[in-house]
Amino acid sequence: NQCTLRHDTTIMQESAWGDVGTYLVVAGVMISASSSALGSLFGGSRVLQAIARDQLFPYMSWFEYGSAAGDEPRTCVLLTWVLAQALIFIGSINAIAPISTSFFCLSYCTVNFSCFLLEISGTPNFRPSFQFYSWHTCLLGTVSNLAVMFFVDWRFALVALVCEIAVFIYLLYRAPQTLWGDVTAALIFHQVRKYLLRLDTRKAHSKTWRPSILLLADDADIALIDFCNNLKKGGLYVIGSAVVGDFAYQVETVQKLRADWIQFVDDNALKAFPQIAVASTVRAGYENLILLSGLGAMRPNTIVLPLLRLKLPSSQVISSLDRADNNVVEEEEKKTSDSFRLKALVQTTPAEMDALDYTKLCRNILRFKRNIVMT
Repeated sequence: NQCTLRHDTTIMQESAWGDVGTYLVVAGVMISASSSALGSLFGGSRVLQAIARDQLFPYMSWFEYGSAAGDEPRTCVLLTWVLAQALIFIGSINAIAPISTSFFCLSYCTVNFSCFLLEISGTPNFRPSFQFYSWHTCLLGTVSNLAVMFFVDWRFALVALVCEIAVFIYLLYRAPQTLWGDVTAALIFHQVRKYLLRLDTRKAHSKTWRPSILLLADDADIALIDFCNNLKKGGLYVIGSAVVGDFAYQVETVQKLRADWIQFVDDNALKAFPQIAVASTVRAGYENLILLSGLGAMRPNTIVLPLLRLKLPSSQVISSLDRADNNVVEEEEKKTSDSFRLKALVQTTPAEMDALDYTKLCRNILRFKRNIVMT
């Protein structure tokens, strides 16, 4: 029972077979304790060095360095030894055992839970050499470790859980962005695909309608992007741009534009997806965007495009600087500065299309049974 395991320190010797069994138990305990101590000392030091090199926590730069031969983490070994020695000075193995048991069980629980998540998410590159497992055994290992942890001492178990949750929250919000290929992306992909397949356009109802927007980007109106971001009201938001030319010669351009659009969306905290189409004409590019944007039942139902800008004779163009005070001038300069990046992203705009093509584009949008917003 629990009382015997905690207070009877000679239970293994008493259960052994004769004097030979008693000596074997003592030797086994000594060897096991020594190997575990060395494994924890040097294994923990390597983990501490890796954490320091990943810069997950501040003020840990001292532990990044290793020896010239073998990259041995000597500073980390020293700190690990100091912590272990401090626990030994407590002087009671019964006081130390619940602490180490709780954190070891929590480590094994986390490993089993990670394996469980990778297995149910169907990650293709998760191919462990040990084949005799399933998500059932992973989940069983997770629950078993938690049960043992609380069975040994529920107070230390709670402390260990609180510590792990606190570290997880800190890393979630304060740690630097690193590409580790963690299970989160695989799990999100699995869930999104699962529920996307369950969406059915045939079961759509007017009560659950919301605007899902495809914005045909304009290089002269950066405020329109932010306006559509507020207009979508939880719906899909796609920012579309067309590139005119032969597909074979525009691959590098499209890849660069897509990367720049993704960075633009991230920098401006937009909840949008950039989409780029390549076509022989501007109108064909926008029609391809209207036809192919979205996935499954998540498709834009509202197309936002700028009004056609008619080119005026130069004699009718009045400079805004001549009829504005200093505040307006500063505001115009600011808009010009903000729009400079957008001009590099948008190679074509509906506002500069031929009037006939613009009219045909609007007609085809209605044929696709989409709503139109002109601004």
